[in-house]
Amino acid sequence: MTPPAGRGYVAWLFEGYEVAPRRFLIAYTAVAYAASLEVSNVFKMETRVLQTVRHARRVPARPYSVLRPLLATLLTLVVTTSAVPSIAQNADGLPQAILEKNGAWSAAEARTVESFIATNLEPFAEETSDAEQVAEARDALLEPLNDLRAEAAFQSQYFRALAASLRNGQAGFAKIGRINAMMLGSRVVDAAIVPLLETGITDEAPGVRYAAARSMLVVLTNEALGLRDNEKNRLITKLGDAAGNEANGYVAGKLIEAIRATNVDAQVQILLDVFNSRVSLHAADPALTYQPELTAMQELFIEGLGRPGGFGRDAARSFIQSAARYIRLTTNQLADDTVPEANQQAAVNLARQSYTVLSELAANAGQPGQRPADPVRFLPNNAARAATLANEWPAFLAPGPLNLTEDELSIADPNAPDPEPEPSEAPAAGE
Repeated sequence: MTPPAGRGYVAWLFEGYEVAPRRFLIAYTAVAYAASLEVSNVFKMETRVLQTVRHARRVPARPYSVLRPLLATLLTLVVTTSAVPSIAQNADGLPQAILEKNGAWSAAEARTVESFIATNLEPFAEETSDAEQVAEARDALLEPLNDLRAEAAFQSQYFRALAASLRNGQAGFAKIGRINAMMLGSRVVDAAIVPLLETGITDEAPGVRYAAARSMLVVLTNEALGLRDNEKNRLITKLGDAAGNEANGYVAGKLIEAIRATNVDAQVQILLDVFNSRVSLHAADPALTYQPELTAMQELFIEGLGRPGGFGRDAARSFIQSAARYIRLTTNQLADDTVPEANQQAAVNLARQSYTVLSELAANAGQPGQRPADPVRFLPNNAARAATLANEWPAFLAPGPLNLTEDELSIADPNAPDPEPEPSEAPAAGE
């Protein structure tokens, strides 16, 4: 998107307006906001620009004489805030020749880019850097990707170089630096960022894991990256492993959301494995919110009912297994009064959703016998009665065709001490 030789940038935009009024208004307004607003958080800036564009799309085309005052005001805003020079030149950034190069960089150009990236990554590694300093460095690293003069060939090479520098430097980054490194992944234009995000979802800091999961969601939903289904399966398997052991509810929710965003065949079973893995986490920590499982279970159940043939046999059995474990776990924890008040409604709602899953899928599977009564109707006032009814499900699900064993339906706390061994027979006298 470069003006023809000899034409000024603003004049070229106005020429574009005369040809396509609405397109010009949308583009110019978005550029004005992006160039003039002092926003250190890139996500806030993106939101403001998108809101502006969406509003502009609802504005009907009008004569130039009517829109001229609006355009003049926007131009004044850009000029008076020194935004036009930031578009026309990037004195502290990369040379214009590199930005506009439509081809591979020379060795010297590659060194220039590497030096630019290294300089701006320095605050990422400093424990003394505050959030604002690192955010400014992050925005500086994004500036070449936002520059209207940047060719597609430059952007692709730049992002690969940036991804490599982030991967190589990640081990030395402070926590705030690692968070911002993962945030950079949300501006993906190349799959080279994936290895960085894979390490990020297992980072020791929840903030890093959350930012990595958020960016992984962007990767998995960006069709332009051309990820094959086998690569998506590999990634959501890693996300599933992370989600199954994630003790932070916000992070777990974002990991599960990333899994749900894919349309590959393995998604359903991976998500069901996550449900079952997380039962032990909730058993060990009753304060952990049930909201991530509740949201995902509701969506998956509705989606499966609308699919021709519904759930396959194995998936239905796994879903029934997890639902039976959750209805027992939630009702027993509510009966024991171990769920914090802020999480009690989510626990009740998950018990209700679990009963819906059990009732529908067990009937579809042809499970014989009298189905246990609905325990949810006794919640929250008589949780003890609800727990008694919920504990009847293992006996109902034990016979064929489901044949779920007691071990498969266990809700034991894995952190609880092992039971004392039975005393052995006393040794004979004299031994």
